[in-house]
Amino acid sequence: MCLCLCCSLSLIDIASAEQTAVSHTALMKIINFDDAEDIEQAERYLLATALSTHPSEPTLKHLIVRAALSALFLFFFFFFSNNTHSSQLSNGRCA
Repeated sequence: MCLCLCCSLSLIDIASAEQTAVSHTALMKIINFDDAEDIEQAERYLLATALSTHPSEPTLKHLIVRAALSALFLFFFFFFSNNTHSSQLSNGRCA
């Protein structure tokens, strides 16, 4: 299913307004949080969820776990990339 960005953002708004675990699960199948090109869809969903009045408990748990995993990934990515660079400097390999 290929929709223009405007239509897909409207559908995200509608599904987000439903505030159920089923609508959340459906949106998680179409929104790619890891792709920079789809950032508008992810941002729209997170904004709509943040402004919702009664989000479901499974939705909140899933988003918290996803955020924690993303933060953990970023921590290890920067930690290991900085340590690799530091070890290269100490070994005289990096100019």
